[in-house]
Amino acid sequence: MLPTVRHEIALIAEHRQLASGELRTELLRTEARWAEFASWLSDDVGDAAGRDAWADRALGLANELGDADLVAWLLMWRSQWAADQSDPRHAISFAQAAGATRGTTKRIRALAALEEAHGHALAHDAAACERSLAAADALLDTDTDAREDLGSHNITAPYVLAANARCRITLAPHKAVATFEDELALWPDDRQRSRGIRQAQLALSCAAAAEPDRAASEGAKALDIARRTRSDVIVRELRQLDRRLSSSARGGKLPRDARHTLSAAARRHARNA
Repeated sequence: MLPTVRHEIALIAEHRQLASGELRTELLRTEARWAEFASWLSDDVGDAAGRDAWADRALGLANELGDADLVAWLLMWRSQWAADQSDPRHAISFAQAAGATRGTTKRIRALAALEEAHGHALAHDAAACERSLAAADALLDTDTDAREDLGSHNITAPYVLAANARCRITLAPHKAVATFEDELALWPDDRQRSRGIRQAQLALSCAAAAEPDRAASEGAKALDIARRTRSDVIVRELRQLDRRLSSSARGGKLPRDARHTLSAAARRHARNA
């Protein structure tokens, strides 16, 4: 999809440069949303440089527009990308900046609080993590905005459960396993890529909870989805699992053939992605 998206953005930008008044504003808004989409797609295929470049472009357009929700949304994504790199300091700071953006909705602030909670979990600060999770719950409880817009698909029960479980991987892995099980039971069948990410995170939870055999089994399910969706995000989660299972294998806790099957398949997919 990326070549098509890049082509469309170029067309939108060309028309925007010739337009004025309300038409220019609407084209600016459309270009900003498409640039955000290009950033998301770039991340999903493992192009970090492209992801950051498109995010910068979208952020610049959003600031020019004064679109508080889009500004906060992009900062929230930067928080998540920092967390993916095991960088809790930047994960927390980007999430806090998203939540402090003037004029953004409760929905976006709640999602920012969930990202901040993840950053605190990575920093092993359980008390701060719980405060951020509670802040997110309070915002969601009072959110009455029914509009279909940024964040509206991310405040479903499965998504919020997943955000909580993601924090527990570090702080309370056994609870994370149970929460991911509940969340996957609710996950929509038509969102297979996202299911693969949660499946891989369930596998990581099992590994962290000292259940390497189950971790390999759950990881294999995620790997099957990664093959079908070709999502690098799932593969990145599986690389973390591979490292954990490698340590378990050296300790004799995991049957070597089970670990080898998952590890080799994950590496093959990573080379092809």
